Amino acid sequence: DLNRAVNYPYDKPAALNLPISDDVIPLPFNDLEGVINRIRGEELACVIVEPVLGSAGFIPADKDFLKGLREYCDRKSIVLIFDEVITGFRHPNGLQAYYRVQPDLTTMGKTVGGQYFAGAGGICGRADIMGLLDQIKRQNFWERSAHGGTFVGNALTMRAGYVTISELFKRKDEVYEHVGSLGSFAVKGLNRAIEENGVEAYVTGALSLFGLHFTKEKPINGETAERTKDRKLSRALFAFLLDKGVAYLTPNTPHFTVSLAHSKGDVERLVSGVDEFLTQVKSVKQ
Repeated sequence: DLNRAVNYPYDKPAALNLPISDDVIPLPFNDLEGVINRIRGEELACVIVEPVLGSAGFIPADKDFLKGLREYCDRKSIVLIFDEVITGFRHPNGLQAYYRVQPDLTTMGKTVGGQYFAGAGGICGRADIMGLLDQIKRQNFWERSAHGGTFVGNALTMRAGYVTISELFKRKDEVYEHVGSLGSFAVKGLNRAIEENGVEAYVTGALSLFGLHFTKEKPINGETAERTKDRKLSRALFAFLLDKGVAYLTPNTPHFTVSLAHSKGDVERLVSGVDEFLTQVKSVKQ
């Protein structure tokens, strides 16, 4: 929902002319007590959360936070939804398996369609909830939930997704060992560069997802990531690495993913580039 809780500050809409909806309540990530205090007395249909915050720079959830959300939602009969659009195929069974916390519903991204058409995406979850979409058993449209999109049910997209996911599972030991080891290598290298250069920065992430934050404290959610962020330094790193042939999406929030196509040499180039940048930052500040 673009009307709130997208960008910092989270109580503002993401664009002009978007009304603030009373149906959406922003909740503090990695703060179970804060969540419970915020929603106490509310009648909620669902709670939706990313196991690892994507746009905030790959900040992982604390396991006890997700476990506590699961327990609270069970007590209050609230549907718990994991947004695994980014994380869903970073583990053979999603980040929910990594955290060992099972949601009621999961949203997934374009990998479920084999990256074939931009309209591909997916929802999976409890049979009783998914059954509300069943057009065979619920032939009257007023008895079922609507679910549509440009390429929903497209035969070519579904086939591409089936082949992609089948290949991932067939080669899961190779795929996830490769990307996991590259992720660990990157995190260790970035932490070492930060420590050796004495620059105020922190690395966050999980598995093959990792982020670099120029902040005064290690971020645990989007607010702490934004509150003390050095945006000039972040943008300077983006330009510096781009000149070295390393590109990523967001200049203000350096965060990265690795894939089967990446090699250890690719990650070494990233780490050495960051190390060289931090060395220059250190010399300027001295």
